Amino acid sequence: MTPMNFLEPYLSAKFLPQLEFHAADHCNLNCRGCSHFSGLVTKPTFPSLTKFEKYLIRLHELIYDIDRLYILGVEALLNSEINEYVEICRKIYPHSKLIWLTNGILI
Repeated sequence: MTPMNFLEPYLSAKFLPQLEFHAADHCNLNCRGCSHFSGLVTKPTFPSLTKFEKYLIRLHELIYDIDRLYILGVEALLNSEINEYVEICRKIYPHSKLIWLTNGILI
């Protein structure tokens, strides 16, 4: 048995129960107990939409189905391109449940 055998079920999986990604790393609040450490982020920070799409396309080549896609970020709605992220998720994983986590301030 090689040391990598324990990874085989993960490397050959075609289904992923959930995937989480951050649409923003900063927040509109500064909560003392923030588990995302957004208080340490001093300027607005967003991931590259182009890279996100590229990575999700590559992931789809390996994983055909994801049950739940979580759109996080300490406050994901701070990202002005949030609709584009949703469209990309829907295009690549049309049957996945999309779940946004928000503090609700911007709704």
